[in-house]
Amino acid sequence: MLAALRLYLALHRPDAMPSELLFVDPSGRRPAGDNLASALRRDLKKAGVARAQLYTNTSERKHLRGHDLRATFVTVNLASGKTETWIADRTGHKSSQMIAKYRRLARTHAELNLGELVPLADAIPEFANISAENGTTRARSSPAAEDGHAANPQGVDSFAHVQDPKDLN
Repeated sequence: MLAALRLYLALHRPDAMPSELLFVDPSGRRPAGDNLASALRRDLKKAGVARAQLYTNTSERKHLRGHDLRATFVTVNLASGKTETWIADRTGHKSSQMIAKYRRLARTHAELNLGELVPLADAIPEFANISAENGTTRARSSPAAEDGHAANPQGVDSFAHVQDPKDLN
């Protein structure tokens, strides 16, 4: 995650200060929650992600929401053996009861042996050709990325503030 955030900042927000919001709208303000989900779906379409299930919104199926990224992050990391404290430190969950809601999905994920999330810097094609010449470094590829497995986006509180890099590990 840290490598992807550093690359994002180097490319899109090189002058960002540690006290500023990480993701902002064109006017520099925090994006509204509804707009975040719409922007996510719009950007996935632009990137060529054509799975209709992500965009369908009916009484039987909901379209992809920003919260789905957070839920995926919690589920996969529980399945991979991360502690509730480790997860809460990254998601901002205040109680273990909220995290416990993901345990059933996490057991299924583990039983299917789906593994961990691909590092975000490997999952974002735009970061693939970033070189050290730009003052950034590319994250080491994960075994899943090297095997050609599809990447799942890592969940992150979309309104996280830029922090000291040592705090993002």
